[in-house]
Amino acid sequence: MLIPLRAAGALSALLLITATVQGQPARAVAATVTVQATDRDTFVPATITVHVGDTLRWINASQQIHTITDDAQKAAYAGDALLPTGATPFDSGYLKPGAVFEHTFVVAGVYRYFCSPHEGLGMLGSVIVLAKGAAADVRAVPPQATDGTTTLPAGQANVENANFPSPVFVTLQRTGAIEAFPQQVVWGGFPQAHYISSGPGGDVLLIGGFQNGMAYLADGKNGAKLASFSLGGLIQGVKIDPQGHYGLVVDAGLSRLAVIDLKTRKLVRMIPVGKTPHNVTFAPNGSRAYVTIQGGRAIDVIDMETLAVKRVIELPNVNGPHNIDLAPDFKTAWVRSYGQPNQDGEAVDVNLRSGRIVHDSTVGFYHGGIDIRPLGSYVFTSNIGANTVDVLNSQTGSVIQTITVGSGPHGIRESADGKWLYVATTKANTLVVIDTKTLSIVQTIPLKGINPFWIAVVGNE
Repeated sequence: MLIPLRAAGALSALLLITATVQGQPARAVAATVTVQATDRDTFVPATITVHVGDTLRWINASQQIHTITDDAQKAAYAGDALLPTGATPFDSGYLKPGAVFEHTFVVAGVYRYFCSPHEGLGMLGSVIVLAKGAAADVRAVPPQATDGTTTLPAGQANVENANFPSPVFVTLQRTGAIEAFPQQVVWGGFPQAHYISSGPGGDVLLIGGFQNGMAYLADGKNGAKLASFSLGGLIQGVKIDPQGHYGLVVDAGLSRLAVIDLKTRKLVRMIPVGKTPHNVTFAPNGSRAYVTIQGGRAIDVIDMETLAVKRVIELPNVNGPHNIDLAPDFKTAWVRSYGQPNQDGEAVDVNLRSGRIVHDSTVGFYHGGIDIRPLGSYVFTSNIGANTVDVLNSQTGSVIQTITVGSGPHGIRESADGKWLYVATTKANTLVVIDTKTLSIVQTIPLKGINPFWIAVVGNE
């Protein structure tokens, strides 16, 4: 049952779960349970215990869309939806900020539910429903990994080496690992591996840990972990500068940019930036970095000599600047916005000197990655809500072709020679290879882990 909420403004960015008992005064479920939802896309605590006849009331006090879904037919991953025998599936549909959903449990057993837009990011919750009068038994919860990672059996390699002229690395977020191509080996030990960047020559990798507040350095030749950094916030984009001196890590939760000296492997600076930053890229000489400010509709320009914000490019009409890539002339940047799951997305071409938007293009649903062909003729953007990739003419901003690639495409990057486009499908668990001349799919590679999120390509950073 969906109910409007009028007092959401007084709540913090949390998803609040409470319970009432039919025929009795309202009471807490063991205690009132609050779950951090918006910033980290997770239910914490992940498990609560109630009794038959109790009604759970979910309040979306966040700033984005969520769902409460327990329906195996709508789950992208086996096991994310779980119902006891005789229970009826439930789904709130899209809950806008301030909406409420209630469900009364009439069958005892263990339930596992998920948020549909953020299932691939591991946004899961569990409810243990006991018979009336029964005592809680924590052993009733099916065991889950405490770090949020999941491991799949290794699949068969299915790689055409000619499609990988240089090394390619794919993060497997729910497996907590990196899959390296063309050899298609999996390197574990990177919980919640989210965004990734490779240094010059691919000798070092920088990986963000997303919800766990961590960042990692790894050897690009063998996957050995070189260093770990506990930054404490919500980690989003990462990038190594073209000279291999610094690595930047976006902390969206604390609105700052961590600067790591790659030679000493030390954290050397925290740079305050605008509200809710998301991703970062560098000028080719490494003198400036450009940070998308999703919560502030802007791009912050970082002076890499002073390690401070030098300038702010305001983008008042762009809804949540999300991912970014520079044009080959380095005079403009293409920015992908962060929209709603069932609404068209936006890709804009921004003049970095004047701040003027040159092109404003309507693209597929929700959000995604963005990449500009090294030769400059095409702009590619993935549409995670539409299962497609849009191909734009970089000179006009018009969409010239839409390619269906599989469920939940996000990470997108071209090979260094511009001949191939790689797309990671977060729900289909594949790496799709597209010929950039014919704009056709030449290979779909099943991956060995779950939730491939981002891609790093040596020679095209």
